[in-house]
Amino acid sequence: MNDDTGQVRAALAAYRAAAVAADRAVSDTLGVGQNDLAVVRLLLDAEGREQTLTPRDVALALGISTASTTALIDRLESAGVVAREPNPRDRRSLILRARVDAASAVRAHVFASVDAERAVVDALSPEHREVLLRALGDLTDAADDVVRRHR
Repeated sequence: MNDDTGQVRAALAAYRAAAVAADRAVSDTLGVGQNDLAVVRLLLDAEGREQTLTPRDVALALGISTASTTALIDRLESAGVVAREPNPRDRRSLILRARVDAASAVRAHVFASVDAERAVVDALSPEHREVLLRALGDLTDAADDVVRRHR
């Protein structure tokens, strides 16, 4: 392993730690759990891509059981943060949406984080974005492989 590789791995580790600490700080400030915040982030990310998520999608993304997901969504719905709606493509299923009105504090903190990430990416040249996109895709594939091997 050369010095550059070690520096990249250290930078990735530092980013992961900083992202976890940022999420923990936001969840502590807002008085919500890590999974609560993760659900809102997932919903906002999906909304930004003009996609919808079902409770099953959330369970898979968080790696938790459907029963835990139901309890989590029940809690968020009671708090007015998440709304369940009928799925227009599958009447047996529901889709989830982050509620704009009641979730404004959560949304503001999540959007602050998203905006900070966007600013960093927007500042990259197209060539650097392409390299970063490829590297992040490869890292995601490697992480997905680990998950598949342990299921």
